[in-house]
Amino acid sequence: MSQRQAPRFCAYFDHLEGRQVMHMPRADWMRIGEIQVGEMVQVNLSDTPMAGVAVGSWVEGAVAERHSDGDVVVDVYRYDPKDAPRPINVDRYRVWERLPSHRDYSSMVVAASTEDNANMRGFLHDHVFLVKEEVDRVEHHLPDLPPRVKELLSR
Repeated sequence: MSQRQAPRFCAYFDHLEGRQVMHMPRADWMRIGEIQVGEMVQVNLSDTPMAGVAVGSWVEGAVAERHSDGDVVVDVYRYDPKDAPRPINVDRYRVWERLPSHRDYSSMVVAASTEDNANMRGFLHDHVFLVKEEVDRVEHHLPDLPPRVKELLSR
């Protein structure tokens, strides 16, 4: 586990994104396994900062799919009988394995009143960042798990 911390940078990152930007040690993220573009793998939520979504919920499964180099999407499928006839709720998280291209590192360091030093660069190297996507009301409720997800989870 990394001893490097960047609390000002993280707080400013939250502010810029307008939502919580979670971080997790890159080594923990890499335990999920190598994910190729277009490939989908099962994720154990208990090993991630997303574990809270499972509290009080019936999680059908969680899968990660790489969309590009450095960008992965994790979909968490929860069952909620109150939402019948579309009882599957999808929570989507974006995983940035490096700072996203819409953010400028140098500007963030200055605005966060921190320094571009070994600790800061080490923190970025040692962590990945996760953000919960805004809920799309149409795609959030599904009648069933998508076929690709069912197939993966049944293996």
